[in-house]
Amino acid sequence: MPKGISKSGKNKGWFKKGNTPWVKGKKATDKTKLKQSEAKLGKSTWNKGLKGYNEGNKHWNWQGGISRRGYPKEFINELRILIKDRDNYTCQVCISREKLIVHHKDSNKKNNVLNNLITLCRSCHMKIHNGGMKL
Repeated sequence: MPKGISKSGKNKGWFKKGNTPWVKGKKATDKTKLKQSEAKLGKSTWNKGLKGYNEGNKHWNWQGGISRRGYPKEFINELRILIKDRDNYTCQVCISREKLIVHHKDSNKKNNVLNNLITLCRSCHMKIHNGGMKL
């Protein structure tokens, strides 16, 4: 059992919620950086030579290449700008204004009817596609 965790799984000591880590806000000295870089000399990265080890159908979230299917001609930049403008350039879930995406509510890329399209931030968009959130 690691130090700081009891057998019941409750956090004690180091891992207690609200405690500030002892390294927070501290910067490594030049001497420390040199030691760390020397320690790495001659060692290769864990994935060196494993090109493609986690690509395509080997990736945990592979869904048969569905993301590669193209959008129809109607789903062009002008339509996306129109939807974002209609939604006042804000995510319709969390009201964020950053990294906005136009999402098809019914997940049908060919259904480009205006009331089927909604502006979402990247975070909410991922939550919807990963099943963590519903519209």
